[in-house]
Parts: sequence; C-alpha cells; structure tokens
Amino acid sequence: SDVSSSPGGSTQWQQQQPPASGWWKSNIDISIAKSRKVRGGNFVQLSTVDPITNEPRCRSVVFRGFQPMDSGTQNQQHITMRMITDLRSEKVKELTTFPDRNTAELLWWFQKSSEQYRIRGN
Repeated sequence: SDVSSSPGGSTQWQQQQPPASGWWKSNIDISIAKSRKVRGGNFVQLSTVDPITNEPRCRSVVFRGFQPMDSGTQNQQHITMRMITDLRSEKVKELTTFPDRNTAELLWWFQKSSEQYRIRGN
C-alpha cells in the first residue's frame, strides 16, 4: 500500500507498506475527529480500472471504520478500511476479475482541516 497526504494542499508524504500504528493512521484519526460533524465527511472516492477496457472508474463510497486484519505474520498489525457495497456492483468485478491487477486508490478530502489523503493498495 502507498499512502500520501497533502495537508493544506502543499506538503506530501509517502510511505511504502505502512504499519497500522504508523503516522498516516494517527493523522487520519485526527482528521476524522476534526471533521466528524461535517456532513459527508465520511464519503471517500474510490478509483479502480475496468479490467476489459482499462479505463479508470471513480465513485463515492462511505467509510465505515478501520478493521484489524490478520497479516499472517507474527508481531505485525495490519488494518483495512471498511466500506460496504453490493457484491453485484462494478467495483467488485473490477477488483476481482484479474487478482494480479486489483489495485485501487482511495481519495479522502477533509474540508474542516483542508487535508487530502490518497491511499493505494490491493
């Protein structure tokens, strides 16, 4: 996974394979707390690629929280971001048709703090 953040739209950070307790999770938690009462603050944009046409697809989904994930290795804590969707949706097909190419990117804008997070993974 890659995570980059642009607080105030000017500075960017990037981190490869961030641990769950990393700086990015702490920063997102702070941004969530600041924007908790902003209507639509839990909407994020999820981008995938259509496996047949190779065209980008972007849609808004609702962030439902962080969830621990079994990493399969000892002493490593991983988390996943939880969104709920219909299994019949195109985004599910786009992420499962070719498992070796199932990368997606999520964009999350926090209006209250003027921060943007881009999270990429599979």
